[in-house]
Amino acid sequence: MFYWKLILLFVFLPVIELVGLWVLCFVFKLFYAILIIFTISVFGVLLAKRQGMYCWIEFNRQLDNGEVPRLPVMNGMLIFIAAVLLVVPGVLSDFCGILLLFPFVRAIIIEHLTMRFEEYRKKTRNKFDMNDYNDNNYNDKSDEVIDI
Repeated sequence: MFYWKLILLFVFLPVIELVGLWVLCFVFKLFYAILIIFTISVFGVLLAKRQGMYCWIEFNRQLDNGEVPRLPVMNGMLIFIAAVLLVVPGVLSDFCGILLLFPFVRAIIIEHLTMRFEEYRKKTRNKFDMNDYNDNNYNDKSDEVIDI
């Protein structure tokens, strides 16, 4: 099932990108359409770099305070994905990249991913219970201490 989703992604996404570029070229002239795509990509990458630096500063601040930097890591991954989407030429990828640069959109995605991870963790918790691997299950029950 997962492979079909990947095939559909790699077949239909370029088609959608080409249709978006064609529509953009139809509404504007070719030169202006290329200029719009290039400008959005350059300013989007600069904004992603700036937000990435703020994320790095927050990451280091939380490490210095002895906290686990969960949110800065997740924000950093989403900002990186946004930068990659902005570098890829196309209308849909630029739109998705710009959406990922908004902090409230990233917060919604992080909340959704956290909920999905918690559901997966609860579902697989019973499969790998550490109580099955306690000392009573092993044959070696000698308490001998060897001093050298």
